[in-house]
Amino acid sequence: TRLRRFRRDEINFLQAIANVLGSAIQRKRAEDAVQAQAEILDQVHDSIVATDLEGHVTSWNQGAVRLFGYSSDEALGKHISFVYPEGQHSALEREVIEPLKQAGIHELEVTMRRKSGEEFYAHLSLSLLRDAQGTVIGMIGYSIDITERKRAQQELEQQKSFLRSVIDTSPVGIVVIDVNGEVEMCNPAFEKVFGYRQQDLRGKRL
Repeated sequence: TRLRRFRRDEINFLQAIANVLGSAIQRKRAEDAVQAQAEILDQVHDSIVATDLEGHVTSWNQGAVRLFGYSSDEALGKHISFVYPEGQHSALEREVIEPLKQAGIHELEVTMRRKSGEEFYAHLSLSLLRDAQGTVIGMIGYSIDITERKRAQQELEQQKSFLRSVIDTSPVGIVVIDVNGEVEMCNPAFEKVFGYRQQDLRGKRL
């Protein structure tokens, strides 16, 4: 059996088909990889949101749906400022986006807003998003609701402030000692009775 010799135009045609098929296969693999990554992100309970470099949402997982109340269809394409209280766009650029672009990573606590209008405290962990060649193409952020923790901290600070006020105004000399037996603080009445100043006693054992 004689092997057929292809003409140059036939070879070029077959090569073009091969290139198209190769590109299609690569594109399908890339699409499969993106789909797999999206499915993984959707399994994460907490909010993960990606944006382009201008701050417009490009990815919105199910955790973000639960946290903010917006579906992915509602969120995609919008500027990320829509999940922040009104009037904070400049603060968002100054305190969130610009530091991230400069440092590559950024963490902070901010006030955010749900679809219902409810505002809440959130902890953000942010990093720049890069393509396979290492070019920065966007930003990605992981956020969790820390409202209860912040409220507990505020209540603790209020209790400490109240206790300090009671101690400072007490006519009885009071000294507070830590678990190591070292002075943490004393009130004015104690200073008056014993003649010591608080700054001289702090950190010392009585």
